[in-house]
Amino acid sequence: MLLNRMLSCLPLLALVLAAPASGFGVDVCFNDPASVDSSGQKKRDPSLIRNCIGVSRSCRREPLPGPAKENRCKVQALGDSLSGLSGNNAIIGGRSLVHSDSTYMIAQLLGFSPWQAYQIMIYDEATDQSDYLPFDQEGRQMLTDQEIEACYGSNLLGDRTCLAITPRLTGIYKFNSETGGQLLHLHARFSRDGSPPPPIPFPADYLSSEFVEHELLLENLRAWAFDERPEACAAGVVIDPTDSGSPCVADWGSLVSPINFFSPGFAKLAINFRTTLGELIIDESGDAPVLSNDTSFSAYIPHDVRLAKFGIFLHSHADRASHHMCTDESYFYETTDE
Repeated sequence: MLLNRMLSCLPLLALVLAAPASGFGVDVCFNDPASVDSSGQKKRDPSLIRNCIGVSRSCRREPLPGPAKENRCKVQALGDSLSGLSGNNAIIGGRSLVHSDSTYMIAQLLGFSPWQAYQIMIYDEATDQSDYLPFDQEGRQMLTDQEIEACYGSNLLGDRTCLAITPRLTGIYKFNSETGGQLLHLHARFSRDGSPPPPIPFPADYLSSEFVEHELLLENLRAWAFDERPEACAAGVVIDPTDSGSPCVADWGSLVSPINFFSPGFAKLAINFRTTLGELIIDESGDAPVLSNDTSFSAYIPHDVRLAKFGIFLHSHADRASHHMCTDESYFYETTDE
């Protein structure tokens, strides 16, 4: 079985030449207090907690004066947001205000204890970063790198401080295309017949009876998080899409995701990502993969596995909403073509 996924809403050009829109930054970054400038002098910037996208003050006006300025600011924002990939900034960590702060506070408003809410939050946040490390209110990492490595070495059981972090969760990391981790963040809807699913108005209840048949991933994660099925599936793909309890498609199947990238002055570049289907892999950094079933997952973490699963589901659900337009343009379907 081969599943093709239509994904055309991730062009780099869209970040540069998108239609005017209002929005807000959801990410905060922590700068290394010991960082130095190009001359080797310690930086004197007291602002350790900052917006992850550091654009100039002129780009923070609203509205911006005209399309030319909008495009220059978008290029500046894109360049700054990608600077960490080349290691040329002082950022040592960060978090999403949606996946961490909001999750932690709302969970308590709904009746979870602070410790339960913390566990939900750290697995929600770790779904993006592949792990969670705590920072204090001044933006300083609360555990040293040596303490963190010792925690990993003891499976987070060596010291109570280890409970403040998560183990590595590389299988659900947003840049892992092979395990389906990328697809937890970069949704595509399911089509039974290969035709584009109908658009959904925003906001919407994606798991309502009206829309759920196309939301294969979200429904699969929901059933897993609420113990209605024993495991989650890569991309949510099951043998019988009409049954949320249906087994995952066996690992001989794969999902091919042609993602189109655009850049000014260059032709469209389509890059194929291939995901092996089957049970969702939570982590693959060790000798044996950690799977999503409770036996494998709970043996790997020192936290409540029910809360960890709930945090992962909440993350994917929030990304479905924040990426609403791109998801509505993306879908996958069953085919026998290579």
